[in-house]
Amino acid sequence: MVVVTEVLAGAMIEKLVETAYNYIANKVKDRLTRSSMNAELDKLKKDSPKIQAVLSAAEKVGVTLDEMDRGLTAWMWQLRDAVDAADNLLDDIEYQELDKQSESEDDNTGLTEKGKKRRYTDFISKYTMKIKRALIDDPILVRLREVVKELDGVAARVGDFVQLVALSEQCASRDNKRAEIARDRETGFLPTEKILFGRVEEKEELTKWLSSSRSGEESKSESSVSILAIVGVGGIGKTSLAQHLYNDKNVEEYFSKRIWICVSNTFDVSIILGQIVRSSEQSLSILQEEVKKELSPERFLLVLDDVWDDKKTDCWKKLVVPLQYGKSGSKIILTTRMDSVAKMARVVMEGSEYRPHNLKGLDMETSALLLDKHAFVGFNRADYSQLQPVIMDVAEKLGGVPLLIKAVGGVLNGNLELGHWRHILNSNAMNLTMDDKKVLNVLKLSYQNLPTKVQSCFRFCSIFPEDYRYTEEELVGMWVALGMIPQSQNGYEQPEDVGKDYFNILVRKSFLIIVNREFDDGRKRYVMHDCMHQMACIVSKGECLGMNNINLKEIAETIRHLFIKSKDVSVLADMCPPRNLQTLIMEEFDWNEEFPPTLNKFFKRLINLRVLKLHWSKMDDLSVVNADLQHLRYVDIYNDSHTLQLIPNCFRKLYHLQVIYLALPGIENAFAGEHNPIYSELTMHGAFFKLLKLRHFYIRDPNKRSWWLSPFFPGIGRLKLLQEIGIFTLKDEDGYKLNELTNMNNLNSSLKITGLESVKNYEEAKEARLTDKKRLYSLTLEWMSNGSPIGDNSRSESDAQLANFLEPPSNLNELTIQGYAGLRPPCWLEIGYPKYLVSLSFIDCDGMSQLPHLRCFRFLKFIRLLNLPLLMQMPPVPLCLEKLKIEGVGLVSLPTFWLDSESTSLIASSSLSSLVISNCPNLRSLAEGLFQQQNMMTALEELEITKCKELVSFPDAGLIGLISLKSLQIQFNQSPSMPDNLLPPSLNKLIISGQVEGVFHNLLSGLTSLSFLHLIELNVTSLSQENYSLKLATLEDLKIEKCGNLKSLDDLYVAASLQQLAIEACSKLEVVALQIENDQGSSSALRKLNIEACDELKSVENLYGLISLKNICIAHCPNLSSVNRYLKSDDNQGIMLSISNNNSSAKNRSEIRELRDLESLRFTNCADLASWSFIIGLKSVYQLYISKCPKLLVGEAQEEKPVTKAEREFSKDEDNTLSVTNLVVDCASLLHCHPLRNLTSVQQLRIFGDLQLHPLAEFFLLQNRTSLREIVQYDCPHLEFLPACLRDLTVLQMLCIWNAKKLKSLPELPRSLQYLQIYGCTSEFERLYRKNTGENWSKIAYISNVCITQDQW
Repeated sequence: MVVVTEVLAGAMIEKLVETAYNYIANKVKDRLTRSSMNAELDKLKKDSPKIQAVLSAAEKVGVTLDEMDRGLTAWMWQLRDAVDAADNLLDDIEYQELDKQSESEDDNTGLTEKGKKRRYTDFISKYTMKIKRALIDDPILVRLREVVKELDGVAARVGDFVQLVALSEQCASRDNKRAEIARDRETGFLPTEKILFGRVEEKEELTKWLSSSRSGEESKSESSVSILAIVGVGGIGKTSLAQHLYNDKNVEEYFSKRIWICVSNTFDVSIILGQIVRSSEQSLSILQEEVKKELSPERFLLVLDDVWDDKKTDCWKKLVVPLQYGKSGSKIILTTRMDSVAKMARVVMEGSEYRPHNLKGLDMETSALLLDKHAFVGFNRADYSQLQPVIMDVAEKLGGVPLLIKAVGGVLNGNLELGHWRHILNSNAMNLTMDDKKVLNVLKLSYQNLPTKVQSCFRFCSIFPEDYRYTEEELVGMWVALGMIPQSQNGYEQPEDVGKDYFNILVRKSFLIIVNREFDDGRKRYVMHDCMHQMACIVSKGECLGMNNINLKEIAETIRHLFIKSKDVSVLADMCPPRNLQTLIMEEFDWNEEFPPTLNKFFKRLINLRVLKLHWSKMDDLSVVNADLQHLRYVDIYNDSHTLQLIPNCFRKLYHLQVIYLALPGIENAFAGEHNPIYSELTMHGAFFKLLKLRHFYIRDPNKRSWWLSPFFPGIGRLKLLQEIGIFTLKDEDGYKLNELTNMNNLNSSLKITGLESVKNYEEAKEARLTDKKRLYSLTLEWMSNGSPIGDNSRSESDAQLANFLEPPSNLNELTIQGYAGLRPPCWLEIGYPKYLVSLSFIDCDGMSQLPHLRCFRFLKFIRLLNLPLLMQMPPVPLCLEKLKIEGVGLVSLPTFWLDSESTSLIASSSLSSLVISNCPNLRSLAEGLFQQQNMMTALEELEITKCKELVSFPDAGLIGLISLKSLQIQFNQSPSMPDNLLPPSLNKLIISGQVEGVFHNLLSGLTSLSFLHLIELNVTSLSQENYSLKLATLEDLKIEKCGNLKSLDDLYVAASLQQLAIEACSKLEVVALQIENDQGSSSALRKLNIEACDELKSVENLYGLISLKNICIAHCPNLSSVNRYLKSDDNQGIMLSISNNNSSAKNRSEIRELRDLESLRFTNCADLASWSFIIGLKSVYQLYISKCPKLLVGEAQEEKPVTKAEREFSKDEDNTLSVTNLVVDCASLLHCHPLRNLTSVQQLRIFGDLQLHPLAEFFLLQNRTSLREIVQYDCPHLEFLPACLRDLTVLQMLCIWNAKKLKSLPELPRSLQYLQIYGCTSEFERLYRKNTGENWSKIAYISNVCITQDQW
């Protein structure tokens, strides 16, 4: 690792010398002093090239600090210290200029009168101090001399290490070193392991693919050669898999020629082609001809192992040209760590069959077997039975990476003592393997292939703990703040753009791996593989340190970046932080009375911080963030306390700040204008508008699931470098006008300007200079309604004139105009500007009667028109359009496609894939416009036609010409006229509503691919006449909703393929009886049955044969008396899932097992449900939910409730024990009822209702004590005490209580508890259990996550 790069040192010295010359010329009057200092600067300038040469050589060698000469290491750290000191000095000089600039400006934008007075007082005070300082030595000048002397001293020793320049050209150079590593890693086609652990199925699948010819669609590819790309992290087993494929008997027989080439990091086309034909020829053209001649008659298999290059497109093309002449069935296997290499191969082999195969880690069992094999080499494992249990635990730490497993196995094999193995297990096993040369070489090769600047960024990632979830925004912001990202040379590219490129390199090369899930803030997360993280820790040694719940009193003075994660403030008490620390991240500290003084003492030494991240809970004081941290560039503060007192001016003097993240309760509302005394200083008194270097500012409420917002505040226009403003809210006040945007030309991404009706002077629009915002991607212009009627001429003219001056930049992609009252669009839109527009939206433009000529926008893909009542006609739309949404528009006919003079409707094809037409009251016919050109809509997949009350006419050919249509939602407000075959057979989703009598059959006929059917608000009384219409062989999901006239579904025939059936809000429906249509029997694939809000429903029948049913939900059906699985039922008790009690018990038992796969059972608001026999016979239910079924409780003595005959019969069956994993009830008394009282394996228990009125049954808790993991109790306003037996629930992890208004104390809780949440308690209860200070806190202090608050959740 090179601790200071050639570029950084060179740039810093150059900047220092230039600044020093200017400062001396302006400030130093004494000639001798000036001459002396200039001489020192000249010397430093002269030595700078030598320093850069040494650093450049060190970078080329690519060695780590541990491998360097100690003298060189010490010298480089001295240079780093000197460079950092110079950087700090230059920062201070710039800080003075920024301070002067801030104080001297007369613009008081954004300040109240109180703020203006304070500013004047501060200025007088500062001016007085400057006069006093002028009478003594200039401190900047003193420091300047010290810094120059320090750099001169370091430069004087550079001669001792100039020989390193020569070293870079000798055997220790980076290229030679890489070549040596490559030789160590050079692979052959013979596998080193006879057994391929954990890849047998993968190998069989890939072998079958390799040794088979292509067919069907695949045979249509242009090339006869196919590619298999095996991608995975270092050491995962890519080469081993390729070797076993290469040597497989079937593969040998299939290919007449097999070639293995280890490419490694040297991608030379001539060398690779030469190896194929075993030639030393240097001419590329001759080699290509030889390869073509040799391979063209052969079916060959070529393995390119360990490929790294993902940039040399031309070289790749030259390589694959002769390979494509191979005989049909030829294959290429490519192994690489990088997805980008695989993608490169796919691009250059365009037309070839391509199969990616991402290699994952071994499963736990296989990892343990492989570790066992290497750990006991040369020994009889039976003699060491005491070590066997440790194998699985060690294997779990190794991430399934075979190379690491083998390396650790070697370490374990060296000492078969239990103590040694436990030491490895309890320490970080990965750290132990890092000493292994093979593992180091594998990982270092990846690292050394990174550009030097990216290496610095990667090293920085090591301060975060393993499994940390990185975001691009956080890392790039920190890299920029720390000066790791160089300034762009083209003037347009921002440091963030370069940082994103660096980040993408780390992702592309598998240093970071994306987490495939969504997060609350909308940002993607990435993780680093454990072995890669350990490598980062090695190469960053001495520079970066992560303290994850460990206590280090002594930290090396060289550390620049520090991460501390701990709950104990004492770790800071005796710690002396390094004086040159630039990054400090602190997480999870518990705030208490000792914290502020300890923290203040700790921060006194941190005067050079660039990055500060504080994520704490219950923080009350933020005084450590103050003007002393004047080098600070990045601040991230998270706190969920409502009692935090911000220092009013804590941000005002931090002039270097570039990035601010504030996650604080209520801060979003404060910036939105809601009064909040905590944030009044931030939002109203100019706390931020002096931060002229601010680039990003985000706020978020930590108690809400919301995305980060970029707030607007008065005077924001001074922040010329700011890149985001969420919503720019205009007012007719200083600090809120359009001219704030004048110089904000760095705005990127999106900008929404709202309140345009408040603009009185059109010159303000000119001053906004929107055309200069070249980085802007999306723009929204919004006028708020001021009560003017539609067609108001004065408002229409005013809006139009203003809009004409709001011309956006030419490269804008997305434009939305909302609330605009002009009759015509702005003049710049009418002439086709901005010309690169991709998305265009007009919303609530109630006066607009004309659109711009859409054909002018050659890149337009999306058009959205919402609520334009006066728009009667649309111009032709371009063929490039992909999505068109028309809603609430006064159109009388649909538009057509624009065809230029060279196109005809017979050959032209549009890109339109989605079309929505809704609430167009004047539209009567679809026989015109776009639907006349159905032959051009070959890409249309989604179509919605709803709420068009006058629509009665359809095209003569229906919609049959839409050959790609997959989804259709259509509503008929009148009986339509249509052909017999209206819809295309490609349809797989159909939603129908409205007047369909007489045409229902026509709609469904011929739909051979339909899988989803939704019938909503149909005007039919029965579907029995249309039974045959629902016998759709492919139907999987059927939903019948809000059919208010539907009375019976007594003969509802449905396809055997049906998996989900939902019937909702059919208010007159009385009977549901299913008939399964199946030629092979009556069984069905139905998995989910949902019936809700059918007020008159009395019976659900014919559920016989539903053996796949897993989820039943019947809710809000107050008159339902039976749900029978038989046509006949003699049970008149009004039960939900009844059994015919007259049948024999044996038959009952066998038929009840028909529902053996049921997973979820839910009954809500079933007033007549009085028997538990619906659950008898079920063996296992994942979730049982019972709510508002009062008749299930008969009297108070539930334990004495008589057992029915059916219950007695089934209790004799030993296999009839019910198992419920997740139990939800609205009354704890239900736990006394049979069969709930017999449950013994409940894991999650949730209870609605007051536990004081219906106490929680202790016997129930105790008989589930070995399984209960979560107890949640809602709405307990009278609860005073919890049962003492809670302490016996040995696996309980979560206990939550809501609305605990009278809860007085907690009993002893189990040590397994990890989450304790009490909401809505009294202030006294909260005080008793307050963290660190409460009288009873010690009783629950061991619980890792505690939330006890008066607030309701």
